[in-house]
Amino acid sequence: MTADEFNQNLQTIGWSPKCLARMLGINDRNPRRWCSGQQEIPYSIFHWVAALANLYRACPPPPRGERG
Repeated sequence: MTADEFNQNLQTIGWSPKCLARMLGINDRNPRRWCSGQQEIPYSIFHWVAALANLYRACPPPPRGERG
């Protein structure tokens, strides 16, 4: 996964690098480096983010008016 694909997947699920860092319990420095292409994205992270993005595309949240 390229940095561009990684960024697109994060955008699909509505996460910033900072949000991803919070979800992973890490400093946001590494996610920022992954997004900029300065550091290789760990295999497990890019597969997890890609799976979340695929799920989100297949099952998007309900429209705003139907969220209760």
